[in-house]
Amino acid sequence: MEKILLTFVILGVLTLSTIGVLHQVNKPKQLPPPTKPAPLEVEVLHTTTDKEIPLSLTERPLSEGVDNNSSPLGFRIEILALFNAIAKKESNFNDEAVGKNGELGRYQIKKAYWIDGCKELGVSWDYETMVKDPAKCEQVMLGYWIHYKAVTNELRARIHHCGPSNIQSLEGLYYWMDIQRIMKGN
Repeated sequence: MEKILLTFVILGVLTLSTIGVLHQVNKPKQLPPPTKPAPLEVEVLHTTTDKEIPLSLTERPLSEGVDNNSSPLGFRIEILALFNAIAKKESNFNDEAVGKNGELGRYQIKKAYWIDGCKELGVSWDYETMVKDPAKCEQVMLGYWIHYKAVTNELRARIHHCGPSNIQSLEGLYYWMDIQRIMKGN
């Protein structure tokens, strides 16, 4: 399996050593700065369209508020179904697709979306070349959803299509209804 190396910096995460400092009564209450986690080796899973997504991203909750009791496998299947439905709706799986507003690739991603997703992932992938790679797009989409705290498939689909400022629009609702229909195979 191909390995992809990603580094995630999570601000505000308390490490075990920080927790130990909090429990010491005689020590000052000043906390040490958060530490950077070690780089993650990301396994790759092949989707039904033989494209890749990182397993370690989908094995972790996208943000607080995600049901942590759900199985990682169920979460991966749910995300794969969403990726496939979005690709079907946006471009019918055409990696060379160009949208009317400059969106590119099978997921019809705009440059600002790409920048936000890459920033969350801590990578600087070139938009014009990498947006044609479905595996990179899926990683960027996960980063974008993490950045905007989209914790359900409905929020993920709506924010993918409408952006964070128009997530409650009627257009977003209709888009989500289409995505659900595609996910159900209708």
